[in-house]
Amino acid sequence: MNASNILTQGQLQKRVPAAFATEAHPERSDRYQLVDTQGIITAFADEGWFPTYASQVGASDTGKHMIRFRQDGGKSLTQVDETRTEIVLLNSHNGTSTMKLDAGVYRLACANGMIVCDSKIDTYSIQHFTRNADLIKEAINGIMTQTPIIAESVERFSSIQMDMSQRLSFAQDCLEIIQPRSKDDKKVTVYDVEGMIKPIRYSDEEPTLWNSLNCIQEKIIRGGITGFSTNEQGRTRQVTRKPITSIDTNKRVNKRLWNAANEFYEKMVA
Repeated sequence: MNASNILTQGQLQKRVPAAFATEAHPERSDRYQLVDTQGIITAFADEGWFPTYASQVGASDTGKHMIRFRQDGGKSLTQVDETRTEIVLLNSHNGTSTMKLDAGVYRLACANGMIVCDSKIDTYSIQHFTRNADLIKEAINGIMTQTPIIAESVERFSSIQMDMSQRLSFAQDCLEIIQPRSKDDKKVTVYDVEGMIKPIRYSDEEPTLWNSLNCIQEKIIRGGITGFSTNEQGRTRQVTRKPITSIDTNKRVNKRLWNAANEFYEKMVA
């Protein structure tokens, strides 16, 4: 990993000031314990994992924040795709979130990060009513030991070749994560599903499940999917989906996309 990709303490303080809180929000009860984000950053650094991305809800010094860590000198998961494992930290000091650690994937080609949803990989969660250092250390060590499992999923998804109808079916499954069907199965908004699987770069042209997932995820998270919306009067207008900027929505959608790929893989090999 290039040292220029690692966020300095100064950069972190600007992007996620809540990560450096030394006290919880004043409205929290006496039972509420601070699970120190800065201490977790230090613990990861001691193991060779460094922050490469950070975002926060609002400008509060205790608000919800997310930091993604990558291993210094970490090897590519695959020979074909420059993909790295990540650890994703979510925390707050105002009661809006427990401290959570998830496994993630970062793809150099598109500078995009995913969050993994896999039955073999645990999500570690620590509530703010305990400050047990052993629990925090166990969570950090646990998530680090499980990240190699991601490589297995990347290889599995990369091994699945898909025809156009299968890719469109998978894209439709993913679209319904962000645009569920109405109860009467009438879609007010119809999006360009074929455009969702259109490769942005040459490395995505091979029609594998892994490439399809990356194309779809990038367009959903960054926005830009186009479609047509029809109102009750029958008037139609073109619409474009906006980027997903909410920390909670980003995490939820990323996990559901990964799970959709897992489910599609199981159908393909059944």
